Amino acid sequence: MTGRLREELSRIGDTAPVAHVDPDTWGRARRARTRDRVLVGAAAVAVLALVGGLAGLLPDRSSTPVAGAQGAVPDHIYAVTSTEDVPVTSDLAVGRTAAAYVTTIGATARVVTIGAADGVYHVLDLPRFAERGGLEYAASAPVALSPDGTQIAYSYSGQVRGHAPVPTGLTIVDLRSGATRSVPVTGGQGVLVQTVAWSPNGRWLVWSGQVSTLWTDRERRFGEEMAAGRIAPGASTSEPVPVSNRTSQAFGIGSSGQVAITSASKLVVWDGTVVEQISVPRRWGLPVDIAHAGDVLADVRAGPAGQGRPAFHVLRWSGNGKSPRLATPDADGLTMAVRGWLGDTPVVETQPLRGAWTTTALELLTDSGLREVGRVDSGVQDLTVATDLMTASQPTVAVPAPDWVPQDGPPWWWIGLGAGLVMLLGLVALVTARRRRPTR
Repeated sequence: MTGRLREELSRIGDTAPVAHVDPDTWGRARRARTRDRVLVGAAAVAVLALVGGLAGLLPDRSSTPVAGAQGAVPDHIYAVTSTEDVPVTSDLAVGRTAAAYVTTIGATARVVTIGAADGVYHVLDLPRFAERGGLEYAASAPVALSPDGTQIAYSYSGQVRGHAPVPTGLTIVDLRSGATRSVPVTGGQGVLVQTVAWSPNGRWLVWSGQVSTLWTDRERRFGEEMAAGRIAPGASTSEPVPVSNRTSQAFGIGSSGQVAITSASKLVVWDGTVVEQISVPRRWGLPVDIAHAGDVLADVRAGPAGQGRPAFHVLRWSGNGKSPRLATPDADGLTMAVRGWLGDTPVVETQPLRGAWTTTALELLTDSGLREVGRVDSGVQDLTVATDLMTASQPTVAVPAPDWVPQDGPPWWWIGLGAGLVMLLGLVALVTARRRRPTR
């Protein structure tokens, strides 16, 4: 039986057709498998790139740390327009603050603070701030953040009490503990405080304002009388500072408590008595603000630049020198307000005299000109920044927008998503087609 089977198999082998196999078949099969692996790898890379691209394109709207333990000033100050976005809080212990400003929500003036370390916005219910002496918010309500961002000082006007003077003054809030300290300011029927400034070390305060001649729940009137004072560390009273009723003045205070008073024609250093008096040429314009930073007095002035455009100059006195150094940066054709001092360099908010805008610029007024360091939304009033958190090399940092800020602009991330999906589907189709191609 075994012999016959062997003979039959031998006959079949001798008569079967010969299969001619191309010597390159094995090589082509290996190359096809390699191509499939490459395409699959490319598809995987496309998926990873798509995921990574979306992570970068999608806005990061979480509250993330700003910069280091101390925090930093954000490069964009957003306006809070609704308490539904940021609820009002009476808890004033919000911690170190990078910036603060006044905003009007409905008919009520509120103070908004921005956390230095986390960038979180808070709308504060400050005691007596929103009363404004029985009138709707219509005048400047100065707010001053200490350079280190741990304290805030603001003016208040209490309720009208018949024909008695309206209680007015300043309140200082410790933003770490929430504790408050009020300092009454008296004169006439009340004093409308218009400016407040901290010393560089955040211990002293100087203020100035107008004395009212009539203050009712329907009307306020003012004469020529002005008032100013300084508040010592921890004090609950204000010491009068000499002030002129007939000329524009600016007030600054040093870390030792010396007050610098500048006017159109002179600069005075006062510490209970006049310590120094320096003449100032009138051609340099009217005072805008002044800082007493160490041995340097820095005086920002606005003067005519032709065609009704103001030009801003900075005068600096060092030590007991009688001749100031005049910086004349290219800063005309705009309005300017000093929002803080980085040493003897003013941090200013500028706005063009003409045109429409939704944001203004936050800038450093350096000797070489204006250097933009941030943007400020319209609706932000009386901005004040914690300048101890700023440096000349990095005055502000980029901070994610809060989640209540509308995101405008073209939907680039949707475009990226569509392009990535098309690429991915094309690669998958190509891999599938190659695998299904019939073998020749």
